[in-house]
Amino acid sequence: MILEFDVENWFSFKDKISLGMTRGSKSRDNENFAKMCGEEIFKTAIICGPNGSGKTTLFMALRIVSEILTKSVYMKQEEKIPIKPFALNFDKPSKFNIKFISDNVKYQYGFAVKNGKICSEYLFYYPNNKKSKMFERVNDTLYFPQKDVSKLNNYINLVQSNRLFLGILGEYNYANAKSAYEFLTEKTAIYFSLEDSLDKSFECYARDEGIKKFALEFLNLTRFNIIDYEVKEVSITKDSFVNYPFKDNVAFDDFRCYQFHIIHEVNGENYKVDFSEESSGVKELILLIPIVYMASKNKKLLIIDNFGDTLEHTLFKYIINKFNANNKECQFIFNTNNLELMEDGVFRKDQIWFCEIQKEYKNVLYRLCNVNKV
Repeated sequence: MILEFDVENWFSFKDKISLGMTRGSKSRDNENFAKMCGEEIFKTAIICGPNGSGKTTLFMALRIVSEILTKSVYMKQEEKIPIKPFALNFDKPSKFNIKFISDNVKYQYGFAVKNGKICSEYLFYYPNNKKSKMFERVNDTLYFPQKDVSKLNNYINLVQSNRLFLGILGEYNYANAKSAYEFLTEKTAIYFSLEDSLDKSFECYARDEGIKKFALEFLNLTRFNIIDYEVKEVSITKDSFVNYPFKDNVAFDDFRCYQFHIIHEVNGENYKVDFSEESSGVKELILLIPIVYMASKNKKLLIIDNFGDTLEHTLFKYIINKFNANNKECQFIFNTNNLELMEDGVFRKDQIWFCEIQKEYKNVLYRLCNVNKV
């Protein structure tokens, strides 16, 4: 679970901004938080603001952390880390810092990049709430606790100015860093378009028996009269695979194609409709259900860009309440242009954030509970 995420001097964020998921006020209203490792952590948060205010940029920052970690060990010597500083601040490093809990252990990880090279990097953990160092880095020089020197020295020869050390440890399955690495990569799911999840969503419907009950409970809340669905895997030829839009991201032998039908009941009669022929609202709903289900089941941090604008309010509240009531290490953070989603007492003031653009075209982020007279 994420506790805090800080970004400084990246894209439209010139000054340091911080997104906090711990309780920010003493209000006892709607205690939508979980207590873990001495922290009171919100399970959900909403970020509001107009277009161009930095809502998506914030999520892009989290995505870039995950991507650089995953790709670090494969970076060639001459490649530069694709970090773009604020346009009027290019001579200073871009900084990223994240505090989180994974497998009941608190961590703090961060790094700074300048001119495509790593300036600094660190990973701390907090056994019994006492800060301990796993490693610190200044440029290409690493510092370890004495007890871990012999183990971590085995990875020194892989260090380059464009490789994050945590990325190296994660890819080579260093046990002590495994939980931190997995949280920042595999257990952080970020979606900028639900259509990006189509293959994984259909695979979940086809292969996970547990989703059926969850999905039907979800669908019963809609006005679409959906009573069931059918999904089956179908074969595909290599000639057809050539025309598949995402063929560069998957090998033919690993590719799975699914046929999905939604069953509607109208005037006592059942009608089977192919997914491709459904309305955009139904398609979005069908793709959303497995995302929410898998995040809850697998203790993931779920982040969705531009969420809730077309979703029925009943379904929106249902999803938020699902996360708030879940006792696992899962969270849901989303942004929206729809200010109505803040109403109905679903969120506390310290769960609501605003992005806006200020002078010099820089974006800022602030919490509703910190605004006077609100």
